[in-house]
Amino acid sequence: MRTITENFNIILARQKLIGYDYHSILNPPASIDEIARVEKRLDLGFSTELLELYMFANGTKKCSDNFGAVGLVPHYIFSDLAIAEIFYSNHQSDFELTDIDDAGHFTMYDDSYTRTFTPQRKLFPIFFDGSGDYYWVDLNENTENYNKVYWTNSGLACSPFYEFNSLTSMFQTIAESYENNVFSFESDIASPTNYRPLIIDYKQWVLIGKRNNPGLNNWDE
Repeated sequence: MRTITENFNIILARQKLIGYDYHSILNPPASIDEIARVEKRLDLGFSTELLELYMFANGTKKCSDNFGAVGLVPHYIFSDLAIAEIFYSNHQSDFELTDIDDAGHFTMYDDSYTRTFTPQRKLFPIFFDGSGDYYWVDLNENTENYNKVYWTNSGLACSPFYEFNSLTSMFQTIAESYENNVFSFESDIASPTNYRPLIIDYKQWVLIGKRNNPGLNNWDE
């Protein structure tokens, strides 16, 4: 499997072929000192893969002129460290131990629902869609889910779940999807906003995701 850096470069190259210059909204890499300050303030340690990601780029610039084209995947924005730190701090209380004798099960609370799940705290938000959906990296060391990527949503459409076995497998899945034309732009551009949403072939997305993330049953649903 390729590294995050290799896959990110493949993604950027393939995006240009469909007329999407994601590179233009990427922030410069975060420094080790910047990352260390975030780790200290939040009392957590970045995984090797999360370090690699933020040393490639510190999220994306705020971009309102073409809202449809802001993500590596449709609709999801890559959080810079400052935004991610705010999200982490705001949602830290969402991860509460429901029963001290319940073998580490935690419950996430939000305005819409209550779900019981097992990631505990130390979930670091890397992507968000602006309406309450997030991708988080599990930074709970010495647990079976360490470094997996967890997805939560703000509604009742489906329960949260681990979607990727690692950041590496997530970026492998995204890169292969671009290589196989899974992502594309709708042909119509809405005026006067120039909104041109990135769309996805879900059937092919699932096939690629399942191949790169064995053992996660969400790809079978």
